[in-house]
Amino acid sequence: MIPISTLVFANRRSAAQALAAELRPYATPDAVVLGITRGGVVVAHEVARLLGLPLDVLVVQRIRLPDQPWHSVGALAEPGHMVVNRRRLRGLAVRAHPLRPAITQGIQEVQLRAAGYRGSRQRLEPVDQRVILIDDTAATGSTLRVSVKAVRALGAREIIVALPVAPTAVVEWLRGHVDHTVCLTRSAMLITDKVHYPLALQETEADLQAMLAEAESRKRGQVPVRYDITRVVREGTLVPVEHKTETTNNAR
Repeated sequence: MIPISTLVFANRRSAAQALAAELRPYATPDAVVLGITRGGVVVAHEVARLLGLPLDVLVVQRIRLPDQPWHSVGALAEPGHMVVNRRRLRGLAVRAHPLRPAITQGIQEVQLRAAGYRGSRQRLEPVDQRVILIDDTAATGSTLRVSVKAVRALGAREIIVALPVAPTAVVEWLRGHVDHTVCLTRSAMLITDKVHYPLALQETEADLQAMLAEAESRKRGQVPVRYDITRVVREGTLVPVEHKTETTNNAR
């Protein structure tokens, strides 16, 4: 981990390249990568490609107050998991019942978006597998909390949460709730995309669909492209290396 709160990445892809180097020890044959929508999918796509791992999306949506949409008070994850920040609700003097329409609508939107991302592909079911759960940033931590809840419900054997940057409080929470946490840098303040990814473009739904389709095509039999991770981090370039069959000892 690089403990520099002002660490800035050119974009999410360059952050993913640095993150992949740290995740290399977790790239075992039973590992899969899940990217949290939306920016987390961009990071996860690059990590999965560099490490030669299967990729899927985890659709998550924040719960916002109907009359104050700038306030996030929780999050929803497919197929129907929910986390509500009750402390924040109390601070905003909001009761639970006004949220019901927003929650119902949010669940419907999560399901529709999940179908749109995958098309005819089935959702990856990581039963008894190692899951590398990736997001691009974290603010209050609600998105990560509901994501961890959803992945655990899917039957994952082990959960590794990885992200380039997160507030210290979120990292501390993760350490008590998942098996491993990989965070390149912490921040004492809330994270914003403009601060840590100043040159990043806002990916569209079509962009994410294309990333997932490309990952699926690699999984269907094409030899995954592997890269020299050391040179990726040092030089910022993708240098393919010759594919070699590796024998991994799974004994623990």
